[in-house]
Amino acid sequence: MPALCSQWIMGSKYRTKLRTKYGLVEAPYTDVISHVFCSCCSLCQEFRELKNRKLDPALGWNGILAQQQGQHHQDQTVDIPPPAQAMSK
Repeated sequence: MPALCSQWIMGSKYRTKLRTKYGLVEAPYTDVISHVFCSCCSLCQEFRELKNRKLDPALGWNGILAQQQGQHHQDQTVDIPPPAQAMSK
């Protein structure tokens, strides 16, 4: 029983985190109610939402964050030549 209850709590916690991050509406039920009464539907919705946003749910939250950080660092490491320089006295 504790394992089942923790699944509902953790599932609703991550669903809330996902909704907050992407500005999604909490409707027609709260996140906890969605996970208690239909956890399979809730997980499928979350999976589809992440896939539609070009994220791989198989990586988990930490993997997705690492993937985004890697892309962010790649964008910053683009070699840009320095501006024209001249010597002066």
